[in-house]
Amino acid sequence: MKKLIPLAVAAVLVIGLAIAGFAWLNTPKNVALRSVKAFAENAIEREEISTIVKTMTGGSIDASLESIVENSDGDSEDLFENSSISGKIYFSKNAMMLNNFDAEIYGTKIAGSAYVSKDSLYIDENHILNDTYGVQLSTLIKELEDSIFAPNSNSDYEIDEETFDKIISALENVEKIEKIEKDAKKLLKNTLKDVLEIVLDNAEITSSNAFIRTNGTKNKVRQITITIDSDAMQNILNDVYDYLCNSDDIVDFMNDYEDTIILMIDDLYDPDEYDSLEEAYKDWLDEIEDDIEDMCDSIDEDFEDISIKIATSKASVKLVKLNVEMGKENILVLDCGKDGIKKTDCINIEFADELNISYTVTVSNRKSFKAKLIIEIENDGELELTLDINKAKGNYTLTSLEKDSFSDDYSDKYTVKGSYAQKGDTVTFSIDTIDNKYTSSSGTTSDWSYEIDCKITIDTKDRMPKPIKDYKGLSDITESDLEKWIEELEDID
Repeated sequence: MKKLIPLAVAAVLVIGLAIAGFAWLNTPKNVALRSVKAFAENAIEREEISTIVKTMTGGSIDASLESIVENSDGDSEDLFENSSISGKIYFSKNAMMLNNFDAEIYGTKIAGSAYVSKDSLYIDENHILNDTYGVQLSTLIKELEDSIFAPNSNSDYEIDEETFDKIISALENVEKIEKIEKDAKKLLKNTLKDVLEIVLDNAEITSSNAFIRTNGTKNKVRQITITIDSDAMQNILNDVYDYLCNSDDIVDFMNDYEDTIILMIDDLYDPDEYDSLEEAYKDWLDEIEDDIEDMCDSIDEDFEDISIKIATSKASVKLVKLNVEMGKENILVLDCGKDGIKKTDCINIEFADELNISYTVTVSNRKSFKAKLIIEIENDGELELTLDINKAKGNYTLTSLEKDSFSDDYSDKYTVKGSYAQKGDTVTFSIDTIDNKYTSSSGTTSDWSYEIDCKITIDTKDRMPKPIKDYKGLSDITESDLEKWIEELEDID
C-alpha cells in the first residue's frame, strides 16, 4: 500500500498540472491573445493569399509581352510595334533574380540577367554592358577605394573627398545592418509584448457565452470583452512611460548601434547638443513627462470607454468577429463568419461608418472560382472588383466598376479577359483584351479597348538557379567603359 502512495501523489500532481495548464490557456486574456495570433496565421493560409506568399518566398513569375493594339473610335494602332519583353523573376526569402530577360523596345535591345540579395548584386547584360558587373557587400569599400570614383584616382569620374568619405562611412554602417535588423526585431518583439501585457493588465477582461450575428446568421460564441476606462487608460500611459524610462534593452540597443542609428535618423539628432544617443533619448523622456500628465488630465475630464469584443468559436480560438467600440460608436467591425478567416466565404469590414469593405467568394471548386470585392467610401463612391475563373473552359474575366455617390449616371468599368490554366503548383494565364466603358456624370459615354498578347506563368515552387559567381567589380570599370555605356544610352530614342 505504501508503494502506491507516491504513485497516487504523482498522478494527482500530473492531473492537477494538466488542469491548471488548461485553465491558464483558457483564461480570457490568453484566449484573446491566441485568437488574434491564430487570425494572422490563418489569413495568409487562404488559397488566394498563400499563392502570393509562396511565390514571393520560393517561386517564380515568367512573363512575356508581344503586342498592344489600341482600338478607339473605329481606328486601330499598334502601340508596341516591333517591340517585345520577356523574362522570368525568381524569388527566395533572401534574394531575387531576373533571368533570361530579353527586350526590344522601339529599336533598343536589352538582354541578360540580374541578381539582388542582402550580400551581393550583379547585372549581366549583352547589348549595352556586354559583360557581367557586380558588387559584394563584404568587398565593396575596397572596390570603391580602388576604382575610378575614388578621390585622387586622376579620372574624370572621381568623387570629391568629402562625399567619398560619407559614402564609405555609410557603407561601413551598412555592413552592420544584418545584425542590427536581427537585434531590432528581437527588441521590437519583446517591447510590444511587454507593452501589450501592460495594456491587458490594466484593462478589465471578461468572458461570456453569447449569441451574435456573423454574416447575417445567429451563432453561439465565446465572447472576450476587453474594456479600457479612463482610470485604466491613465494607468496604461503612466506604466508605458515608466517602462520606457527603465528599459535597459532599449538603451543597450542604442549604445550598441549608436553610429548607425545616428546616420539613419540624420537631422533628428544634433551632435552639438548631445554627447550620446542615450542622452538624447533620456532628454526626450524628460520632455514628454509633462505631456503624459496633460494627457492623463484630459482623459480624466473627457474619455469614452474603449471596448474590444473578440468573438471566437466555442470549441477553439478561431476568431469569428471583432468589434472595437468607443463609447457607443463602432470604430471597427471585422466579421469573418462562423468558419473563421481561413475558410470563410464572406469577410466584412467596417471602419467608423466611413468605409465598408466586403469580400465574397460565391463559388470555389475544381471547375470554377468566383469572388467579389466591394470597397465603399461614405459620401464618395464605390469600387467593385469581380474575378470569375472558369477552370473547365480555361478562361477568366476580371472587372473593375467604379461608381459615384453623387451621380447615378457616372460609372467607369474595365474588363480584362484571357485564358487560364492550373496544373499542380503552376498557374498560367494570358491577358487578351482590356475594355473600358466610361459614362460621365452628365451622361456622355466613351469606350475603347486593347488587344494584348501577354502571357504570365506563376510557379509557387520553383527553385532559383545558382547565381553567377565570376563577375567584374567596380574596380574593373574603366573610363572608356563608362564613356561607351553613356554613348549607348544617349543613342536610345
